[in-house]
Amino acid sequence: MFKISFKVLGRTGHSKDGAMPTGAAASRRFATRRSGQGICSAALLILVALALPDGAKATAVAAYSAAQGVFYLADPNKGAAPPTPVKIIGAQSNWQPVLGAGSYEFGLYDPRTGTFHLRLEGSTGPLTRSVRFDGFKKGWLPVAGDWDGDLAYGVGLYDPQTGAFYLKNQLTSGPADMTARLGNTQATWRPLVGDWDGDGVTTIGAYNPGNGQFYLRNANTHGSAELTLGIQGLTTTGLPVAADWDGDGAWSPGLYNPARRSFYWRNALNSGPQQGSLKLTGVEAKAVPLARSLSVTRPTPAVTDAGAPSGSMTEATIGAGGGTLRSSNGRLLLTVPPGALAADTRISIRPITNHAHGGKGKAYRLLPDGQIFQKPVKLTFSYTGKDLNGTTAAALGGAFQTHEGYWHWVDKPVVNIAAKTVTIPTTHFTDFSFVEGFSLRPEEAKVLVNNRIDLALKYCYPYRGPDPNKPDPVGLGMDCDGAYSDLAPLVPVTEWAVNGVAGGNSELGTVKADADNLFTATYTAPVTKPIPATVDVTARLPMDGVTLLFSHITILDQVKTYKGTYYFDHYTDNPRHLDISAKANVTWTQFNDPDSADNSTAYLPSGNIVADITFEGCDPKRVNIPIHTGTANMPGGMLSVFSEKDPQFPKYYGFRLEGENIKIPLHCYYDYPYNEMPYTATYFGSGIGDGISGCQPGGELGVMPTYTDKSKLFGAEVCAGLSSDFWSFEGIAD
Repeated sequence: MFKISFKVLGRTGHSKDGAMPTGAAASRRFATRRSGQGICSAALLILVALALPDGAKATAVAAYSAAQGVFYLADPNKGAAPPTPVKIIGAQSNWQPVLGAGSYEFGLYDPRTGTFHLRLEGSTGPLTRSVRFDGFKKGWLPVAGDWDGDLAYGVGLYDPQTGAFYLKNQLTSGPADMTARLGNTQATWRPLVGDWDGDGVTTIGAYNPGNGQFYLRNANTHGSAELTLGIQGLTTTGLPVAADWDGDGAWSPGLYNPARRSFYWRNALNSGPQQGSLKLTGVEAKAVPLARSLSVTRPTPAVTDAGAPSGSMTEATIGAGGGTLRSSNGRLLLTVPPGALAADTRISIRPITNHAHGGKGKAYRLLPDGQIFQKPVKLTFSYTGKDLNGTTAAALGGAFQTHEGYWHWVDKPVVNIAAKTVTIPTTHFTDFSFVEGFSLRPEEAKVLVNNRIDLALKYCYPYRGPDPNKPDPVGLGMDCDGAYSDLAPLVPVTEWAVNGVAGGNSELGTVKADADNLFTATYTAPVTKPIPATVDVTARLPMDGVTLLFSHITILDQVKTYKGTYYFDHYTDNPRHLDISAKANVTWTQFNDPDSADNSTAYLPSGNIVADITFEGCDPKRVNIPIHTGTANMPGGMLSVFSEKDPQFPKYYGFRLEGENIKIPLHCYYDYPYNEMPYTATYFGSGIGDGISGCQPGGELGVMPTYTDKSKLFGAEVCAGLSSDFWSFEGIAD
């Protein structure tokens, strides 16, 4: 659908023939910490014991588009719901994908260097950690799993020639931590790993496409298969995957049919016909299938990226007599008591971006990192009424980030409701954040009239629980913002209401609990916008008498404005080379009557395009180009969103963008790569879109993308492997 078009305007320089060049430490353990860092007791004091039901799990399937660098992530329990696209910024087309959990979310393996590039967080963004495999060889294939049962995925490589798996528990560069070999394999077999016996440890296996049989072992040791089975009635050319499909704690194999974009699986570990299936919509035929599970009776901690500096640093010298220091934004007060320091020490507070689970506002880097105090110091966070959206004061506290990237709840927070402060103790310095232990999600949302939105009670930090036979990780945070969070509360919601009306009504909208889940509900907006337009959906919990959690939902007549980003990569073919990588920051503003004859609402764009141009034979160049807005009569680009009731295009939309007077001089070379004969070429163009039709995932031509919720437009696509696009636009209230 989208492509940037650059053409030659002219050139200067020397030429022989006037021709233009063509193509333009041990396993991760939860007690591991930074040097000198103390470990706090970690029971979450929220007035109620939380626990996971037996067999709770986190299962996801995905298809990875190498051309786009996008994971299409889906939940097999949600049927045929559209998958969520997650773009990996900086991905290379020859890198091979893995899915992680706990220690990282997404991974890509570079077979040329033997390096795994990992993204710790479960959302669009760059790869943030690299793990090099010593001793790798060409042709080895990547795998991922929880090799030691610590609820955190490691990585591994499989040698098809020998059937050997080389597995790493620790996400640091170096040799494998263990080696396991599946006997009697052949070079055509594909690797498959899973927790076949439900003991929490991922073990080895393989699939033979010649006879459609799976060969599985229950230990990461050398030996022949202990289980052999097949899925009857499926083509043997399917691609193998494995997961805990039914939540019974044990994994079982499945097959993915690329032509049908469908997963098929058995729940039982014996031969027989398929017992479940899932079709992914909107993915290309060449996408690589993936699956992951953590079938456990404990919550799953998750790492995040470290925060980046985001604000002014404050500093003070504090000695044996104690002292105080406040952050530059005034939200954090550090109090050092007398006797905590033996000598004068330069103390600093630097605000950083907040990646903490349940984090509120900025996080803070306390320096010197690893500083140890002889007495506990106090960190006092100030909060506002807005920070209580979705949660309650009893759930507030603080957490610090470990060296591995986990967030660790700090025991015994003191909440002063009158002063709106939360105080936690610590004996060490590192990165700290003010956090919520649990909340109603989304805390704030927008929904169009007569549309729906799902709500869920999410817990970000666990309670250890009184049962010593089921020790939970000591206060490590979960991905409570992700769609696949596996931490479910024991305390159910006893009543859902809208503005205090149980179940709501036709004027305010209605809320209905899910029949099979006591912690989730669906809010349906009224057919006309209420006055005021924002309502409070509440979840009542039987905690300390009565606790109400609020979600503030704004009902929209229509979306007047969209804001978001659009990513674009374009390649030349033969040989394949990335020519242009661009990101557009765009605002779409409505300019027509939504009741127009074609049942569509039209929006004009504004913003800018940042593009990296790397034509082969030319020096790379970054440009910042304004988006051409135009007028309603002569638009420079346009977003068209069709009504869900349109008879021909229900829930369809399409868009295109143009740059403002694109003229880009490039410094190029006739004799590339010797670079002794330079010339200047001026490239120009206007469009980064070619209208509503184009290449959709799967190669279908002339098909527009569709939306599920008109206030959120997101998607991705690929065109014959030569371009890939990813976009996300959020509706703004009218």
